[in-house]
Amino acid sequence: MAFIEIHNLEKSFNTGQSSFRVLNNIDLNINKGDIFGIVGFSGAGKSTLIRCLNRLEEPDSGTVIIDGKEITALSLDQLKAERRSIGMIFQSFNLFDSKTVSENIAYPLQVAKLKNNAVNDRVTDLLKLVKLEHRAKAYPGQLSGGEKQRVGIARALANEPKVLLSDEATSALDPQTTFSILELLQEINKKLGLTIILITHELSVIQYICNQMAVLEGGKIAEHGKTCDVFRTPSSQTLQMFMKVNQQFKEQALFMEGEGI
Repeated sequence: MAFIEIHNLEKSFNTGQSSFRVLNNIDLNINKGDIFGIVGFSGAGKSTLIRCLNRLEEPDSGTVIIDGKEITALSLDQLKAERRSIGMIFQSFNLFDSKTVSENIAYPLQVAKLKNNAVNDRVTDLLKLVKLEHRAKAYPGQLSGGEKQRVGIARALANEPKVLLSDEATSALDPQTTFSILELLQEINKKLGLTIILITHELSVIQYICNQMAVLEGGKIAEHGKTCDVFRTPSSQTLQMFMKVNQQFKEQALFMEGEGI
């Protein structure tokens, strides 16, 4: 049995007098400890899919099962408790500007009503994990983009989740910072045995960090499997187009380098 099971997931959005189907009969299995990537063009339904896993978006139908627990069958009170085991990091960081780094990380622990000593110990451990001990008293406005994302990752890990969802978490970062964040996620995956699901439109991210992947195309799973196998024989128009554009960029960069531009 897979650690995460998604069966026949459907989601539509109403636009005035009509509705638009964003997710169409999604079926996916994700194993414990996977770093699972989902790639697709803008509007393919990536963010909607990942937000359905913790019901930040309510699916119209279908089931999501995480570690044997059917997320889509939980009451709102049950869901609130279960969300503590599903961490999430965002492209826009979503930090509290008026709170320090330590206070941002402590927030979900305080909501969970942990004792102050336990909160302080956990925050200290997380600051060490994301290598931000020296920025504990800084405010988000004083941090670089990479540092902000490290705070976001630490906060997402505060309640010791079983799953970490990454919603375009590196899209706003430069390549060098992206690489450092991916290395941190790999370290977390190995050290904590955490299952990570990330969505992105950056093929390099998928190739570098993900052992399994799926391609979302028009709200449907166009192909999925081991990352190396999918890239070796891409069958979807989406992935073929991504790879073609990437190759064109590489060729253009080589040309400009050769011309001394």
